[in-house]
Amino acid sequence: MISYKWDNNHVSLEGIYCIFNPHFFAGFGNIQKYEIFHPNGVHVFELTDEEVEQVFQIFEQMNEEFQSEYKYKFDRIRNLILELVHFAMKPQPAELQITKKGSASLRIASLFLELLERQFPIDDSHSTLRLRTPSQFADHLNIHVNHLNRSLKEMTQKSTSQLIADRIL
Repeated sequence: MISYKWDNNHVSLEGIYCIFNPHFFAGFGNIQKYEIFHPNGVHVFELTDEEVEQVFQIFEQMNEEFQSEYKYKFDRIRNLILELVHFAMKPQPAELQITKKGSASLRIASLFLELLERQFPIDDSHSTLRLRTPSQFADHLNIHVNHLNRSLKEMTQKSTSQLIADRIL
């Protein structure tokens, strides 16, 4: 749900990645509830050499399962993905979780940012934006546009229009 761009500044660099969508977890819980999939969550992690080895082992297990003929291999892969999610979230300070329950403005800003990000899928660069104006976002969130703007101003110091324009750019 969150788009990334990464410029490689190193000559030789190796890595592993796993691409999945929420449909992969249908019937197995809500993967999107985890903060690393929220627009205001932490999405990039710098790992120690020991942590790199731990993560590499999880990816190796995923690859082995994917190559296997095991009947329930995708259930096992889902579990390994969740293991990576928890590995990433575990070092995060506990206060981040507490502030999520904060004010109405925080909840509105989080919902708005999530809704804004959902319009930018990674897999389709030709899709059109369904919601373009502050009033369209407010209608979708079932709040008045002035209330949306006040909440976003309070939390981000930017207007709704500025946030939309920034994300489109």
